[in-house]
Amino acid sequence: MKTAAATSEDIFQTQAHTWWDEEGPFKPLHQMNPTRLSFIVSNVCKHLKTDSIKGLRILDVGCGGGLLSEPLSRLGAKVVGIDLSKEAIDIAQKHAASHALDIDYRVANLKDLENEKFDVVVASEVIEHVDDYGDFMRDIANLLDANGCTVITTLNRTWKSLLLGIYVAENVLKWAPRGTHQHEKFLKPSELRHAMDQAGINLTKLQGLSFNPFEWKWELSGDMDINYFAFGVKG
Repeated sequence: MKTAAATSEDIFQTQAHTWWDEEGPFKPLHQMNPTRLSFIVSNVCKHLKTDSIKGLRILDVGCGGGLLSEPLSRLGAKVVGIDLSKEAIDIAQKHAASHALDIDYRVANLKDLENEKFDVVVASEVIEHVDDYGDFMRDIANLLDANGCTVITTLNRTWKSLLLGIYVAENVLKWAPRGTHQHEKFLKPSELRHAMDQAGINLTKLQGLSFNPFEWKWELSGDMDINYFAFGVKG
């Protein structure tokens, strides 16, 4: 009998125990983390006219094992991390506790937090896995304070992302398990902008993310053909 193909949620669930293995399935996220963090902090500080994110209430959506939540917390932010995977949240809680970090981790989705407000909502490598990205953006907008902002990192729907972001990354470099991504769910920047506009969020910054094979690291660039970062402000 033919079995159903594993979904990305199934894959993340089975790989949850490897979140903090820097050579494991989440190795690209570990390598990408310094650049993600830099983009978040610099744009948030510029928007809020502050020198640091200390004291800001930040929501990390789809936090997984806490790869972004922890450095944000170390910089002084009050972090809430949510994920649908209990296994990932368990890992995140144990890892944070072992490093004496006070992070509010919850098994939850955005709608579970509808009575709360945040200065910043971060959704990194998440929106390409949701069923309705328009609804997802509206939920984010509802959680933002009046002057709140959001950071979205995702993949563009191009032939390059199909070839390099899926085939090469999953089958050749083994940067992610096969089936992690579905190309048809990737968002073009124009589609993300439209979803943000409809949700009442002004997209103020788009930045490409490229992999430098010579230095073997991720860096910000003007090339948005595969990965890109977006920064938006509640209108």
